[in-house]
Amino acid sequence: FIGSLNKSYDFDPIINSIIHAKRDKLRLEFIICGDGEFFETIKSQIGHYDNVVMPGWINRPQIKFLAELSSASLVPFKNIENFQNNTPNKIVDSLMLGLPILCELDGEVLKLISENEIGLKYDRSPSNSLYSCIKKIISDSQLQRKRALNSKKIYSKNFSYNKVYSSFVKHLESIK
Repeated sequence: FIGSLNKSYDFDPIINSIIHAKRDKLRLEFIICGDGEFFETIKSQIGHYDNVVMPGWINRPQIKFLAELSSASLVPFKNIENFQNNTPNKIVDSLMLGLPILCELDGEVLKLISENEIGLKYDRSPSNSLYSCIKKIISDSQLQRKRALNSKKIYSKNFSYNKVYSSFVKHLESIK
């Protein structure tokens, strides 16, 4: 996870996944990057686990380096209407970095994930929890690679600067 640790996100599934991974002795490291109003609270809950790293805020080169080491991007937005009706920046950032997205959102993001096979949607059921999605991604290298490649493709096709800018210019020109 990379972002502001604030009320927009539900960190409970991540915290539960960290605890389950530790209990199951799963060789997995969770990296929670960023700062914010909930940094200390989250750190007090999970910072003592040896499968957790919380470096605080990181810069763009560090983000790119971290993405190269990562299997997926955790995007734990609260599943509320505001986020369901949009494609939040963190989703686009994950696509740009070529990472499969693990997210709980319904709506536009679920449609994007499902139609383009760019990640996995989790929910509160044990069979489809964030932890079960994490295990799927790390245990199936073909699934992980396919979702990562699809993420890069959909970013280039729909969200890259050149694509967005040229579409925006065409839109502005059509308004005349």
